[in-house]
Amino acid sequence: MTNPAFARHLIHSAVIRRNSAEPPPVNAIGEPAPDWEDEDAAGTIACRYVQKNERIASESAGFPLINIDMLLFDESEDVVETDLVTDITLTETGELIAEGPFRVVSLLTRNRRSAHHKSAIIERVTGTTV
Repeated sequence: MTNPAFARHLIHSAVIRRNSAEPPPVNAIGEPAPDWEDEDAAGTIACRYVQKNERIASESAGFPLINIDMLLFDESEDVVETDLVTDITLTETGELIAEGPFRVVSLLTRNRRSAHHKSAIIERVTGTTV
């Protein structure tokens, strides 16, 4: 069950799509080319969409600034690293914040006394039809 204080921060919603082929097929150059289901496997989740800037160490570029897109959501939501995220909206108005699609790159469980929430680092996908 979502902590009420945390739930107030979940002002966005996102459509989660699940990859229907295991393992996903590959394209002409050997990169994953998953076949996404027409229906939403995991549905729409309440979340918080966050964009962060971080500096990373790179021998060739010094300390470049990179952008990181993240979703924060309740730990009970069914999201896995192979999912696709589309249509991130502001729940109150339905305004589209980020169309996507985004690929879930990694998931982290944030704990207090027990699992509290999860954060997903998402990456924009180009050349994908959903």
